[in-house]
Amino acid sequence: MDDIVILIEKLMAEHSNNLKRTAYVMLGDEQLSEDVTQETFISFYKNHHKFRGESSYKTYLYRILLNHVKMHWRKKTPQTLDSLIENSDVLVFEDLLVNVLDLHHALRQLKDTYKEVITLHYFNEYSIEEIGTILDLSNSNVKMRLKRGRDVLKKNLIGGINS
Repeated sequence: MDDIVILIEKLMAEHSNNLKRTAYVMLGDEQLSEDVTQETFISFYKNHHKFRGESSYKTYLYRILLNHVKMHWRKKTPQTLDSLIENSDVLVFEDLLVNVLDLHHALRQLKDTYKEVITLHYFNEYSIEEIGTILDLSNSNVKMRLKRGRDVLKKNLIGGINS
């Protein structure tokens, strides 16, 4: 078997679930998140020769995934709340008791720059440094986006709860 095929099979086994979860949180559609995850691995296969080894394969895959997610955002593919979670649960975010559907809806309302860092930090538990590497940002820029994104998200959640 070709070395690249073996590598891709290994990377898929290690990272496909987390990549798909990230895509789901950012897109709000399970089928679309599966498609974007597949597109990520196809892009890696087609362009693996461009990988310079300056980061880990995991980081490189997330960059590819985020590019595919951004392409779907630009296409403005219709998204429905029905595709989120059938039985909504409640969770705590920034000392607020919120419905999961409200959180997903509020996340989708965020600017892409905030949505990326919030998703990577809270849903994938990446550190500031890891997010900086994935998005090619300084640590201070990541912190700023996280703070601003949290502020906007909290404001939207409070607005949604009070309305």
